[in-house]
Amino acid sequence: MIKFAACIFVLFFAACRKGETPPGCIDQFFAANNLVPSNGSIHGCKLYVGVYDLDGEVYFQYDHTCADMLSIPVDCSGSPLCVSLDDPLFKYFLRNAVSLGIFGVHPD
Repeated sequence: MIKFAACIFVLFFAACRKGETPPGCIDQFFAANNLVPSNGSIHGCKLYVGVYDLDGEVYFQYDHTCADMLSIPVDCSGSPLCVSLDDPLFKYFLRNAVSLGIFGVHPD
């Protein structure tokens, strides 16, 4: 869990960018981040990932069932959409991203 938290911390310090969505993006992201696909039903206190479409690109946003948190979305390669929750691009994401209704759960 410490390694995972460190990865998220690093994501906050990368530059804002947009990129192409490679084929198999969701499967690749889940495999690279040790996530287990879920049917959207999450039981107990779990870290999970929501999958979103923003202007034709896939983004992933982490959340937790037992913690009130807001995270910066990342693309298929794990690069963050932006570096700050105050970034106008993040606010654009919150207003315009469409949930694809696919979730991955981080196993305990």
